[in-house]
Amino acid sequence: MAGFDVRGELLIGGEWVDATGKLLKRQALRHERGRQDQASSVDPSTLQPLLNNTDGRFSPDNPMGPYYGRFGRNTPFRLSVQVGRPALDLPGVDGSNASTPDAAALDITGDLDVRWEGEADWYAPEPRFLMGRWREPADLAWHMRLEDGRLRFSVFYNGGENAFTLHTLPVLPRRAAFRHTFDVDDGAGGASIRAYWAPSLDGPWTQIGDPLTWTPSAPIVLDTGAAPLEISPPTQTPPEPDRLPLAGRVYRAEVR
Repeated sequence: MAGFDVRGELLIGGEWVDATGKLLKRQALRHERGRQDQASSVDPSTLQPLLNNTDGRFSPDNPMGPYYGRFGRNTPFRLSVQVGRPALDLPGVDGSNASTPDAAALDITGDLDVRWEGEADWYAPEPRFLMGRWREPADLAWHMRLEDGRLRFSVFYNGGENAFTLHTLPVLPRRAAFRHTFDVDDGAGGASIRAYWAPSLDGPWTQIGDPLTWTPSAPIVLDTGAAPLEISPPTQTPPEPDRLPLAGRVYRAEVR
């Protein structure tokens, strides 16, 4: 088991119980499955794990054991191995996303810092939303998206005013992170939006293009609405034909 993140579980009382800490490593785990040569059907799979039972928890006849009466012969056991880093796998199908409901912590009305890390076709045609609080036609706060090899960030403020940036992407690795910062007041009455990319959310961040800077007619208060925070949010129900679901993997996303 050296070099692998192995997890072992037993099905006891209708629930999978984690037994990873009881797996002994002094013998190799041998797992057999499939169909023998010339066989007409698949044979039952086999696995012979060695468990530490010094406390008697896996002894069927131990009335003091936590699984007494629920554990014995033919108790299902499953083994899993984590390969690679966990990620949200988005197949590019409408409705494939992740979301969290509207909450007070998400109702940011001042400076905003939005970050996303994943894998996708950075230069695919048509808009593909990365993340946001964005439910058309009326519940619009902000969103980040890819658009024909460019990176766009849109934000609504002061009851419906809109600002956005659109930057051509540089040559990127397969996995990359994007970031947008919105400074609602630079101390001199101005506002700005800046775009960045990095190999991961850990940086280092490289600015993409020039920032958008302007002087608003009134102090900026970001719109919040009641839309959930979503990874790959739909634009409306149903989504517009020219705004496609994101296909790729998402590793991390942050709103600050």
